[in-house]
Amino acid sequence: MRTTLHGEFLMSLTDIRREHVLQAIEKCNEYGRDEFLKKYGFQKSISTWLIHNGRSYDSKAIIGVAHGYARPDLGPLTPSDFSGGEPVKTMLEKLGFRTEHASGDRKPQWIHPQEATNEEQESFKRDDQTGFASSRIPSLDTGQNDEVTRTVETRSGTSFSLTDSAEMVLKQFASGRPMHYRDVAEKALDMGWLSIEDRNPETPMYMRILREIERFRRRGEQPRFTQDGQGFIGLSEWTTSDLGTFRISESAIEEVETGSEERGRWVGADEMVSVGGIEVKGGFFYVGSQLSGLGGYGTEPSLVDPALAINVSSPDYLGEQVSYGCSYNDISPESRAAYVKWLAGDRTDPEVHMGYVFLYFSGIERRLLVDDENRVIPGHERDALILELRRLKNLYGYDRYFNGYVTNLLSHVWVLNHQDDDARPDFDLLVMEKEFTSAFEFLLSSAVKDGRPVDSELALAWLKTHPDLSLRTPARRCEREFDALFKLRYGNEFGDGMEIETKTTSLQIRYCPANSSLRGYQGIKLDLPDVSYLKKPVKKLMDLAESCTGEIESFSRFVGGPGNFPDSLHAVSLLPDDLVTFFPYARLDRLKGWMETQVSKSDGLVSVKSILQHVGEDMHGKIDKKQADMLSNITEKAGFGMVPDARFHGTRPDIDDKVVLFAGGHGNDFSPSHTFKKIATILRLGALVACIDEDVHEAEVRLLQDLITGNERLTETEKRSLRAYMHWRLNTPANMSGLKKRLEALDSEEKIAVSHILVGVALADGKIDPAEIKQLEKLYISLGLDRSMVTSDVYMLSSSRAPVPPFKEQETSPQNPFEAPKAAAASSFSSDQTETTPPPIRDKEDFPPDPFGAPRPPTSSSFSLDSNLLKLYEEETKNVQAILETIFEDEDVLHERENEPITDTPEADDPIQRLDLRHRNLYRELVTQKAWSYEEAEGLCENLQLMVNGAIEVINDWAYENFHSPLIEEDDEAIHVNQEVVEGMSMLKKRRYQA
Repeated sequence: MRTTLHGEFLMSLTDIRREHVLQAIEKCNEYGRDEFLKKYGFQKSISTWLIHNGRSYDSKAIIGVAHGYARPDLGPLTPSDFSGGEPVKTMLEKLGFRTEHASGDRKPQWIHPQEATNEEQESFKRDDQTGFASSRIPSLDTGQNDEVTRTVETRSGTSFSLTDSAEMVLKQFASGRPMHYRDVAEKALDMGWLSIEDRNPETPMYMRILREIERFRRRGEQPRFTQDGQGFIGLSEWTTSDLGTFRISESAIEEVETGSEERGRWVGADEMVSVGGIEVKGGFFYVGSQLSGLGGYGTEPSLVDPALAINVSSPDYLGEQVSYGCSYNDISPESRAAYVKWLAGDRTDPEVHMGYVFLYFSGIERRLLVDDENRVIPGHERDALILELRRLKNLYGYDRYFNGYVTNLLSHVWVLNHQDDDARPDFDLLVMEKEFTSAFEFLLSSAVKDGRPVDSELALAWLKTHPDLSLRTPARRCEREFDALFKLRYGNEFGDGMEIETKTTSLQIRYCPANSSLRGYQGIKLDLPDVSYLKKPVKKLMDLAESCTGEIESFSRFVGGPGNFPDSLHAVSLLPDDLVTFFPYARLDRLKGWMETQVSKSDGLVSVKSILQHVGEDMHGKIDKKQADMLSNITEKAGFGMVPDARFHGTRPDIDDKVVLFAGGHGNDFSPSHTFKKIATILRLGALVACIDEDVHEAEVRLLQDLITGNERLTETEKRSLRAYMHWRLNTPANMSGLKKRLEALDSEEKIAVSHILVGVALADGKIDPAEIKQLEKLYISLGLDRSMVTSDVYMLSSSRAPVPPFKEQETSPQNPFEAPKAAAASSFSSDQTETTPPPIRDKEDFPPDPFGAPRPPTSSSFSLDSNLLKLYEEETKNVQAILETIFEDEDVLHERENEPITDTPEADDPIQRLDLRHRNLYRELVTQKAWSYEEAEGLCENLQLMVNGAIEVINDWAYENFHSPLIEEDDEAIHVNQEVVEGMSMLKKRRYQA
């Protein structure tokens, strides 16, 4: 089996990381050297030792066992699976370990714990707890060396602070040179100065250092740290005169002696130079052997020295021997060859190692900041260099570190060139992660000094770059939408912008160069107020940002789901209406054109399926509330309204129904009035009666239209909506959905008032059909009224100016005095209906002509629903108006809970209840351990029928909302559970229990 998998084992060696080697070392410490080698089948090293914390380890054995931690599916390697020697040595050194030749005259510094003396065993015990040998603890010049040593040696689960750990690393290992904060954090972890539970301390460490620097600076004190370029930190004590002398001598020692004294010079864009036999055109770099850094010490790192050897036969294109911040002198001949070849090409290779790009960039940085300090270089060259920086930003800005450097330089150079004009840079030069750019500080301070308001663009930049602020997931995921909405709401809130008054000190615009030879660069001091750190205006911006984040939260959740696109109509439907106008949406334009055609062709009456087809949604079965809202929202975005709209009409369509579209829509802030709801109820009841005979008479339609048009209490938007609602009701099969229970709840006076409305609509066409009588009887029974009242109410509510003969009641059987009247329409009465009371006696002397006869055309003297019927429902009962509002809304809409998952009994103050059941159960599984492999996480999600990426996003959004921090943090190997969030939940549960 090992033979057949040999190639796979060799390929999987690349999976080994530093932490896997450390785990193997720990296993070796546990077993002892001999037992460890015996267990895994290895021999003692004869070529290379791994040196870690003062101990020597057999390098090949360590790599073989580390493979088992990196690839549990393949397990540890045996000696025959791979070669030792130089390949293992190279791998360990790339992972940051030190190696030594395993000479025969030197025994490894390794003692089995069981064979050690008591003192040695105690030392080993301390080493295993802390991760390093106590004899190698760095001494700090603090006067508290003993206390520092004691704390490290005896700690168990405790650690130094992030900033103290950084200081210790810099003092012990930096040799007076700044280090990148990621390297500092890694070294602190390796040395055991940070708890191993702090898996990702890099960013928190860097941010705390930056904040400490700013606090000291504002108090006028010298901070202990310096910021030396994007991501690089150093110690202030290195800038003292003594250390300055040390730096000069150190740099001189490190310079490569080439035997050449050629003075370094700048190569123009139209020049061609030869380096190692390679012709390089295009310029924009320094060439020569001697070029000191700013202040006279060190050598310009970007200087291409033709006297140094390059290996053109084996160029290091992968940059295996190149690091960020390196110099041309320091890199290998193979790396120099790769860099010079890149310079000789078009300098666009997307896969070039970023160390080479930084070398090139640092030369341009020096040219613009040092050579052009007094604006002595030609303007056309300056412009060309700025364009070149823009090109590099576009090509290699995917690298966050390089993007920060190039943005910072472009922004700073913009200030140098535009201090005396009213120009405005592109927005990208105002924003940099957790750091104010030079252009932003200059523009903000200039506006405040001149008494101008801070416009929305500056306010947004202030919000996004402030080191103490952090935007939530929706604002980061949907940056385009958030930015536009923030500017819109900022204008609504502050008009032209906030006005700020301050008496702060003069502005010092600092710049941290990437070029190590420019660390003495002083920046720009201007006679402007330093206002970027003021608290009150930033608090207002953060409050506004939180409000905007809430507005796009549903959009963000949808876009974060698998297979969902931000330009889909479903996504657009979730955006605020006024935000949609900011961006072009071709699909929305096509939908708008189709809707315009339907409104002009069929009065807006269209099928639900046709809308879904044009929206691009595939729905089946009953439309739930979210889907109905989506249809209403996207219709409004297209400039139309849809009826029924569940938000305003109390019901929603089904998949097989029709809807009515109307131009103009309801608008952003539409809220139906009481009159709107009452008239809508009458329209519903009226349509129910008018549609009984499947032949809606023109007079019935006109009567209902007049009810809308003549009401002065309705707004024009409400009238448009109600006309469409009437059109929809008259073209939809009549039903009693949601009405019956509501009608039963009315008192007797309210029931009579509603019955009059129903009869009035039935009389609108001048006749009463048997089917209408039958339907009216059903409605009367639903109201709890005697069905025999229908005929008497019909006669009473019929109107005529001419005298009419008295109405004669039909004969009834003496055996059953409560039998229904045998009128012409009696044959239409339902045989399964029973009467409870005799018809009431109407105190009227005259009755109108027979309404059961032939229809007569409406005249000016016919029954007027607008004048007489409204009077009925307004005067007959005090409560009928509220009742009409109540029965306006369908019961199934009011009481239905759409898409609610099965949940536990919720507690109002329990944040976890804000997650649905599946994500809640996933949370409870995740917090049982501190880390999960991706395979384990996928298994958990699969059991709960969740997609792992979407589930992580939902839970992190929830954690941000409740604890301002994500629950789940990811790296290349696993997902890690934020224990601060878990502890926050535990505290909440504890408080509830105690309460």
